[in-house]
Amino acid sequence: MPTRNARPLETDEIRRQWQLSFDLTSHGIALVDPRTSLIQRVNPAFATMHGGTPDDFIGQPIAATLGPPWRQRVPELARTVHEQGYLRFECDRARLDGSIFPADVEVVAARDDQGALLYRLAFITDLTELRARETSERLAVERFERVFEDAPIGMVLVRAGRIERVNAEAAAVFGRTQDDMTGCDPRTLVHPEEAALTGVAHAALLEGRTPPPQDRRIVRPDGSVVHTRLTFTTLHERDDAGEPVSLVLIRDRSAEVEADQARAGALRLFATAVDQAPIGMCLVGLDGHFLRVNAALCRVLGRTEAELLAADFQELTHPHDLAADVALMHECLDGARDGYEMPKRFLTPDGKVVHALLSVTLIRTPEGAPQHFVSQVMDLTQLHVAEQQLRLLEERDRIAGELHDTSIQRLFAVGLTLQRVANGLQDPAQIRRVETAITEIDNTIASIRTAIYGLRPSAVSFT
Repeated sequence: MPTRNARPLETDEIRRQWQLSFDLTSHGIALVDPRTSLIQRVNPAFATMHGGTPDDFIGQPIAATLGPPWRQRVPELARTVHEQGYLRFECDRARLDGSIFPADVEVVAARDDQGALLYRLAFITDLTELRARETSERLAVERFERVFEDAPIGMVLVRAGRIERVNAEAAAVFGRTQDDMTGCDPRTLVHPEEAALTGVAHAALLEGRTPPPQDRRIVRPDGSVVHTRLTFTTLHERDDAGEPVSLVLIRDRSAEVEADQARAGALRLFATAVDQAPIGMCLVGLDGHFLRVNAALCRVLGRTEAELLAADFQELTHPHDLAADVALMHECLDGARDGYEMPKRFLTPDGKVVHALLSVTLIRTPEGAPQHFVSQVMDLTQLHVAEQQLRLLEERDRIAGELHDTSIQRLFAVGLTLQRVANGLQDPAQIRRVETAITEIDNTIASIRTAIYGLRPSAVSFT
């Protein structure tokens, strides 16, 4: 308010500034008659706050703008302001539509130079947003508390490089009690070989950077080691030293690591079995290229491992067998079958034909998509040669049988006939000629029998 000794121009400027402040401030302001407790004047912020215009409140009792429980306390509040000159309190205030909102109220007693009470000046701050924010924060804290304590995953709160709080799940992972872990430096709980890495993560958190998830080995008091996955989160809150507060999520992945190790061991065993298998084995891509081959397959196909890995099965297949092999492969890719088996001929670099039995299985991803083929190649070349030899023996045996059963028997019959003829002859010269013919027939029979013995299986070598 203008002072008593101020000059007129100064007084006008003060009044203008005061009016601007009164009209433009975001705080509600009301001038109240101390004798009647009626409102003399309000600013636009007060009117908006209470759901009306300034004219709606002029001449109205100040109690009408208070919540029902506070209306009876107006005389008590007025006395306090009169005696002390100032009063601040929080209360419920009422809008014109009857709705209630929380507010912070400061009341100042305005007096003249003689100390007489001129009016009470009330400053109102709407606390609705503040209360909503406080409620939201309180609910968030309550939810965090519930989640922190009941979470199925370990949670550790780190402040200023020390563990401030631990939930039960994290304590179980570390094999310690929650009290034992509180106040610990987290770097002392990990495997000594990984303490330096943990220090790097800690430094990143202090710089406000969030490290990526990391695997750590936790050493329990009994010396056992637990494999964990740590996930870091930097909270907005900072401690008194200005360091960020971090939340670390801890998941026990010991079972997962053991399963991975078991799978790796099984894969090594499988790889060893494949590499040392007596039959050819290989992994073949969906495009037909070799992805992996064993030593036996290299021997069967007469190529080095590098040569096979640079090739595809199509260029090694005998042209007469390629179409059937490709067709069966496409049936697998189309889902009509999971694998197939077929006799197949391969070609070596020097053009020789390798007879084999091919067994193929299509391997799929967990989602069912084709991934690659596993093929087994059994070399049947020696068996094929043996079969050819057997067929040759069977054919020779058939010929020998026919010679014995047909040709020798006929020659023998002719010889007997000539013998009877010789017995009926008188001319010595004729007898000699017939006996000579009989001798030739006997010699022929002996020669044929020698040939038959040569055709028998005992005379054939498979080497």
